[in-house]
Amino acid sequence: ELRRMVAATVQELMTTDFESCAPDDTLGVVAAKMHDRDVTHMPVIDADQHLVGIIARGDLVRRVAAET
Repeated sequence: ELRRMVAATVQELMTTDFESCAPDDTLGVVAAKMHDRDVTHMPVIDADQHLVGIIARGDLVRRVAAET
């Protein structure tokens, strides 16, 4: 079982139905999307549909903590 699991590919495990955000989305919009989808990370996709980054829930928490 362990050997079979280790031999699995990323494609077999990855999620293809995911929420994304744009670089100009507000942090409030991103936080709401993360909450609604119960995810901790979200890809940031530009207007040309290219991955330009990933934002994490922890990034949002650190920003809020730094401003309080």
